[in-house]
Amino acid sequence: MHIAQIRDQQSFACCNVVCRWTLCATDRCFKYAALSQFFTAAKVLPVARGQGLAQPGLQAAESRLAHGDWIHIFPEGTRSRNPEHMLPVRRGVGRLVVAAAESAREGTPAPLVVPFVHAGMEDILPVGSSLPRVGQQVGGGSSLA
Repeated sequence: MHIAQIRDQQSFACCNVVCRWTLCATDRCFKYAALSQFFTAAKVLPVARGQGLAQPGLQAAESRLAHGDWIHIFPEGTRSRNPEHMLPVRRGVGRLVVAAAESAREGTPAPLVVPFVHAGMEDILPVGSSLPRVGQQVGGGSSLA
């Protein structure tokens, strides 16, 4: 579940730890040239809200999966306003799962699906904030709940 305005790619990029690809809405991460360069360098693929399943960002994600790369996604496609309630899974997630399954049939190793929860990111950059708060605690781990 994704309830924070700050994203994992921002956290990893700040620590110079970039080992996976992820998706982000163009109106969030690619709004300005400097943001676009930052997120592109952090292996973030742009997804345009409302542009359907056959868009370049999802096609690029499919290609990365076909090459055996790690794609980190939040299946809701947005931040939840309620940490107790997960929003519906976006159709693009289903498209990526089907594409990965097809690639696995063609010899690419099937991707490992790891449910993951992080807690406290919403305290670093709450919805509506422009600057991160320092000194906040963040936890994480796997969850099947």
